[in-house]
Amino acid sequence: MSKTDNILDLRRLWRAIRQLRWVYVISMAGFITLAVAYWLVALPQYKASGMLLVEDSDMSAGAGDMGQMMKTFSIGGFGGAAVDNEMLIMNSHDVAMKVVKNLELNRTYTARIDGEKEVLWGNSPISVEAAPGYFDTLSVALKVVVDILDNGNADIKVTKGLLGRTVGEAENVTLPATVKTKFGNLQVFKTPEYDKTPYTTVKVSVCSYEAACKQLMKVWFIDVASKLGDAILVEYDAPNRQMGMDVVNAIMGEYNAKRLDRTHSRAAEEVAYYDERIAELLSDLTDAEQKVAHYLSTKGMYGDQETASFLMGTTMSNRMSNVSAKRTIEYYEQVLETLRSSMDNEVLIPNIESLGDGNVSAYNEVILQKRDLMRSAKPDNMALILLNDRIDMLRELVIENSEKMIAKAKNEMDARSDIAESASTKLLDVPQKNMEYTALMRDQQLKNGIYAFLRQSREQSMLQLYSTTSLGFVFEEAYCDLKPNNTKKYIIVIVLLMLGFVCPTCLAVLFMLRHKKITDLMDLAKLGIEGQSVMFDGTKVQTNGLRSLITEHPELKMIYMAGYDCNVNAVKTTLSEALIAIDEKVAVLPSESDNDALFGTQWITERDAALALSDYVIMSVPNPDRLPELAHMVDTTDCQLLVCVGSGKVNTALLKTVLKGMPVDKVRVCIINESATNRNKC
Repeated sequence: MSKTDNILDLRRLWRAIRQLRWVYVISMAGFITLAVAYWLVALPQYKASGMLLVEDSDMSAGAGDMGQMMKTFSIGGFGGAAVDNEMLIMNSHDVAMKVVKNLELNRTYTARIDGEKEVLWGNSPISVEAAPGYFDTLSVALKVVVDILDNGNADIKVTKGLLGRTVGEAENVTLPATVKTKFGNLQVFKTPEYDKTPYTTVKVSVCSYEAACKQLMKVWFIDVASKLGDAILVEYDAPNRQMGMDVVNAIMGEYNAKRLDRTHSRAAEEVAYYDERIAELLSDLTDAEQKVAHYLSTKGMYGDQETASFLMGTTMSNRMSNVSAKRTIEYYEQVLETLRSSMDNEVLIPNIESLGDGNVSAYNEVILQKRDLMRSAKPDNMALILLNDRIDMLRELVIENSEKMIAKAKNEMDARSDIAESASTKLLDVPQKNMEYTALMRDQQLKNGIYAFLRQSREQSMLQLYSTTSLGFVFEEAYCDLKPNNTKKYIIVIVLLMLGFVCPTCLAVLFMLRHKKITDLMDLAKLGIEGQSVMFDGTKVQTNGLRSLITEHPELKMIYMAGYDCNVNAVKTTLSEALIAIDEKVAVLPSESDNDALFGTQWITERDAALALSDYVIMSVPNPDRLPELAHMVDTTDCQLLVCVGSGKVNTALLKTVLKGMPVDKVRVCIINESATNRNKC
């Protein structure tokens, strides 16, 4: 499209706008009213913010170098992926629901003072309560209006919907009072602020916990504070400063409570495991101690004490090494048994820090993440699938490492076998009773070492079980700006004002695009004949304009006239009279019955005779629909074509088709406004 086409389109658009000017006035007035109403009704919004640092767990810290390496790659430790998991927990429906219930966010108390609407938070003179389960099953939003009377009583009205349909009411009642509705009974109670409140009317918006939960999750903003750190930013826009800060603190508090419950659950399972193993080992340890005591009481300790002491020292050294090896073997065999017997039902594995197996820590952490996620996620959840993959990977790592550690311990025991054999040979020279005593002491000390280890591990788990320290450290309590953030209000008001202009403009564009009829000269612009066209309504001025259009080229004496949806004869008469008025000789030839007659010799002779005697010859085309057949006749040195169309009756496409093949410089168009013509005649 050319520059000219753009200008012409804008002209047509401006025409449509002028035709719809009252629509613009009504639209602007309506949207300005909406903008003003929204500005007056909309509550101010305060942005509350808080930050929480996700710290390393004790399990990750106890994993040594392996745990640090896994942390680096976000396996079992913290990093980008782990922080994302913590944000998923904080963004969970469970956390949102607990915040809603604890802070009663499904009930919003508002009142007006000095003409301004404000949200009451902690200073409401009344509270609305219901029976247990009422807010869980409430299907619609309700509005409770409480008018506080001078006598201390109150009028209560419960409505629903935008139209405020009444569903329950009570007049001049003493609080506390019960209002019956078809959705259930609501109780209105006094608060300590009732007798000193400056408010005379309090409105309470009531909805279900689920609706309030969804609204909370739409409004809050939870994201990492920095891509390089493990801090989580929590933001919430509220109509009350204290409300915003309380909600932010509650979100962080509920997250910490959920993480603490998770820690306690893990520790409780570990304590139960240690209790079972300690009970089994205690029985064996008691038997070993009784055997030692019985031996000493019956046989005593006699023989070559110097040799025995030396040999026992050597034996004790080997025994202590074997104790460590056997402890390692026993632990990893227990790990293998646990993993291989629970392939489909993952259980936690006790982590022994002294052995330094970080894979066990990572495996336990992922198991807990999966258990927590399964509470709210579906089996096809992508995060759950990824956790299952990590569990399988870590299980294989733990099994592989356990098998390696067992083999290593057995090799060490085999390497000390020669030393043990030599000591045994020499001990043959020591009285048999000393050898028996040594064996009994070795067994008793081995069981005692394992027992002490299990007791120590149990105490560590007990510390976690009763710990009150959570994974999330709130290093920045919620704070809120003193002034409300009106950016959203400004944007909405500006949008409403813009819509007041845009909506009718879109209507004007649609009107312009749907406008296919020829109503004025600019509709002829794309046909290239706007400058060769006139408007005609019967007035003298426009009659003169038509005459000037015809006489602009006096050499074009033969005037063919074609009419579409208009009185072409009236125009012919008016044109001939106008030409005669300026002393032009005009001949009006009678119309033929058909266009074919115009090609006959007789008619051509009559035309030439008329041209010889007159300045202008005017003739109506018999059949305008066959006008393209006369293109070669018009394309002569002395002919021009005057096409008359009724305003608003003829499509532009039709005129374009009719003029196809015509010499554009010899085509004239007269747009006739017949209603105006009739008025002018009257």
